[in-house]
Amino acid sequence: MKRFTSTALLAALAVSPVASAHTASDTLLPSLWGGMIHPLLGLDHLLILVSMGMLAHFQASSSNKKSTSLYLTKLSVVLFAMVAGLFLGHQFGVFAMMETVIVMSLFVPAAALFLRYEQTSISLLLSVVALAGVAVHGWAHGVELAGASIWGFGLGMLGGSALAFVVGSYLARLLPKTFVALAVSGSGLLILLAA
Repeated sequence: MKRFTSTALLAALAVSPVASAHTASDTLLPSLWGGMIHPLLGLDHLLILVSMGMLAHFQASSSNKKSTSLYLTKLSVVLFAMVAGLFLGHQFGVFAMMETVIVMSLFVPAAALFLRYEQTSISLLLSVVALAGVAVHGWAHGVELAGASIWGFGLGMLGGSALAFVVGSYLARLLPKTFVALAVSGSGLLILLAA
């Protein structure tokens, strides 16, 4: 059953469209439902959120602290970064090299997954950089929603992002860390080549 579940989840990731989601399109509906499904429709969205969920799981399970509270704290921080980016992008608009930062941010969680979590300072640094990548993802969507109300979309995006994060945590229990790191970095490379 575990093999079937992990295969089904990986297949869902594989059929998700490649990242060209950061341009205004018909799929970006400024509504609760549009916000909920948007993080699940682009491979870049899924990769950054699922890999952050995996990172949170691995870091929480290797910590001496209570893993549940550490995991929930990491989930809250990731979601806050995404929503903060959404509102900042809506307020301030596009910045140079935004798309490049988004694609490059996909490699940061992969690098963190390759590391051993005893290297706390490096792991912490990569986690902070990955959070910045999540914020830039949110920023891009705030830019796309200029002129529209972002409250419904923002709440929906919060829910869809939390779902992807939790799926990442679940996958981290089923798959070897090295395989996950290779899959995330390989997918990031494909997105980079397709962009």
